Amino acid sequence: MIDNLAYVLISVVIVSLISLFMALPLLIKKKVSKKTLLFLLSVSVGVLLSTVFMDLLPEMMSHNQGVKLSFYIL
Repeated sequence: MIDNLAYVLISVVIVSLISLFMALPLLIKKKVSKKTLLFLLSVSVGVLLSTVFMDLLPEMMSHNQGVKLSFYIL
């Protein structure tokens, strides 16, 4: 149990450090271009929407809502 917790904590720290290093140039730079912000915003919205739909569709199938309703939502 402790071994699993250590792996989880170490992986969370590593992923957080990677994301911090990737965002560091945006934090240091005084002015970020609108094109860069638009790109980052569109990527984040796309990831959130795909996560929601990929989680929602199997739930609908498990509750016998049908394929037709699933495609209607998409």
